[in-house]
Amino acid sequence: MIKFAGHVIEVKKLFPKTGKPRFIKVSQMEEEEQAKVMSQEEEQAKVMSQEEAIAKFMPEIESNGTDFEKFTQIKARPARPGEMIETVTADGKETMNQAQQGDFVVSNLGGSGEEYILSGDKLAKRYKEVGDGIYQATGECRGVVYSGPETSFQASWGQPMVLKPGDMIVTPLPQKGEVYRIARQEFESTYRPIENR
Repeated sequence: MIKFAGHVIEVKKLFPKTGKPRFIKVSQMEEEEQAKVMSQEEEQAKVMSQEEAIAKFMPEIESNGTDFEKFTQIKARPARPGEMIETVTADGKETMNQAQQGDFVVSNLGGSGEEYILSGDKLAKRYKEVGDGIYQATGECRGVVYSGPETSFQASWGQPMVLKPGDMIVTPLPQKGEVYRIARQEFESTYRPIENR
């Protein structure tokens, strides 16, 4: 019994038994936080390397892939070294990348207008400047629709990239030196099959 403001209250009414502990020890909180950190580390360990992603996806791309061309324009500006760009598509965060000297920040003028980083070399190979920082796509890729479970792999720039069912998994043509994801909605609004191939 507790007396409060002139009333007598039974302790069991204040703290009814629920089968769950009402209070936890500080050490238990620390254990739960440590388990959460370990879970995040395990999740990161599940991210395939770029080499593993190439080994896993390239045979399917080679045998069943279709060749596509990007037909839209982009806007590009020189990146500031160290600048972080988060690529967000219509279905959420895709990846992040940190700009290096000579890189460009690119904004798609089709699709959801997502931003990403391209090296100056890749920009020159895949786009032709038409004026005022606007470039016409000239790049091609070979790809297939991904039908497996959601997964992640390391993009060529070293950051995790999500891959969801229905996305396109592609490799650039003609070099085929990497694989990357293009979210389905963005792919459909910026790429088309190459005729007569």
